[in-house]
Amino acid sequence: MLREAIGFLSNIIVNSIFVNPSAPHRRASALSKVLFLASAIFAFYESPSLGLVVAAEILIIYVLSTGDLVEPASMFVLSSIPALWMAATSVPFLAFSGSLSSYKVFEIFYKTLFYSLFAILAAGLITPRDLSRITYVFTRKVAFPHLLWSLIPSQLKDATVSFNVQEMKGTPLSSSLFAVFSEQLERADQIMIANYPRLESKVKRLVKGKENEKFTFAFFVVSSINVALALIAYFYL
Repeated sequence: MLREAIGFLSNIIVNSIFVNPSAPHRRASALSKVLFLASAIFAFYESPSLGLVVAAEILIIYVLSTGDLVEPASMFVLSSIPALWMAATSVPFLAFSGSLSSYKVFEIFYKTLFYSLFAILAAGLITPRDLSRITYVFTRKVAFPHLLWSLIPSQLKDATVSFNVQEMKGTPLSSSLFAVFSEQLERADQIMIANYPRLESKVKRLVKGKENEKFTFAFFVVSSINVALALIAYFYL
């Protein structure tokens, strides 16, 4: 049962963050994506009900970009796990303090769901190229974001396969975990050794990629909408 749960979570993480790395919305300018993330937090801070607007924006952007709901659906499923946990564990504390109500439990669930969704969204939108540009300001070793982005989904997939193999062999879970971690450490060492020259070199300039102008404009528009709604909530609600 635990193996199935780990495999399910691995697939959800891959589908919510690492699927379609070159999707049009991810190729928007870094500034437009950062502004969108900032405006989403600002809008939710001023009025939590605007989180529904942000969720609708995410769905629209992903559907227009990829044409399916695999990523947004996985994002919502993954973010609901900590939200359900926080809501469930808050019940005894609220009951002990005498303030237990369905509204408070739902509020905890809703806010945790949004912040979890925001974290996953940020991890998916800010690409290795964006991180490399930020890293370039402080150091010329800008290969680390690209290596991590390649390593994490591969390790998750390998871990799922390893768990399935160990299960068919009837190996206990403790031995399965040891085999999985050993394999992942070996794989990480191989990748680091193969890319050692790149990690130790001082890059003269960054490789520039073509930005998607349509989604850059879309992110700026959506950010403006979020800020406007937040200001309306601040002054009139």
